[in-house]
Amino acid sequence: MKYFLKANQQNIAPIVLINPPTHTLSHIHTHTHTHIHRMYNSAYAHILDTMYLSEDRIMEFKLVAGFINYKICRLYFDSDEPLSAISQLRKHVDRFSREQGPPQLAYEHSEWMSRQYVVALHLTLC
Repeated sequence: MKYFLKANQQNIAPIVLINPPTHTLSHIHTHTHTHIHRMYNSAYAHILDTMYLSEDRIMEFKLVAGFINYKICRLYFDSDEPLSAISQLRKHVDRFSREQGPPQLAYEHSEWMSRQYVVALHLTLC
């Protein structure tokens, strides 16, 4: 193992001296953060598109959409955009408040709606 570490240090050291890093760590973090945010938004849009194909599995779609919404809002709060997070949460609740599914799932829908507000409160307090 020491052999590989020493060989790695010998090979990298001249490169670092010749080519100083052009990207700061915050730039790389912002780029990665933006890419992850784009991926979650794409997944959320896919859930919204496919949700209407299966009325009997609406609660499964709502669970997955709630998780993805949490991640999107968490990213907004982490990047100091609380208004965007609140806007995302409102859109999410508005979209899914009408999607109750079959009448026998009315209780589960109410439980899911209350859980969305608990998650929103948790996000704002953390």
